[in-house]
Amino acid sequence: TAKKNKFGFSGSIEEGRKLFVSRKVNCLACHKAPIAAEKFQGNFGPTLEKVGLTYTKDELRLRIINPKAINPDTIMPSYYVKIKYPRTLKKYYNKTIISAQEVENLVEYLYSLR
Repeated sequence: TAKKNKFGFSGSIEEGRKLFVSRKVNCLACHKAPIAAEKFQGNFGPTLEKVGLTYTKDELRLRIINPKAINPDTIMPSYYVKIKYPRTLKKYYNKTIISAQEVENLVEYLYSLR
């Protein structure tokens, strides 16, 4: 059994990698990562190569949950803040883009990039 973190979750590097390259979060639209199999990678956001050496797991988690807490002008989506915009479709209103477990999976994957 994987060790749970202070939030009661244990993240999975492999599940985080799958989510990272998925269209659900679309990280590669803006970021470059050390994944040779992914030919189309962004250059708009910062590179995520060796990001696990730059940030702690808590710092990565905050950037995934709500990057606007660090930089209010960022265009990066807040993946774990409930969406409450007036024109949001009902099926998405008051929901987060990803689950708490998916946040932890992304944290573990990004932290593994060292």
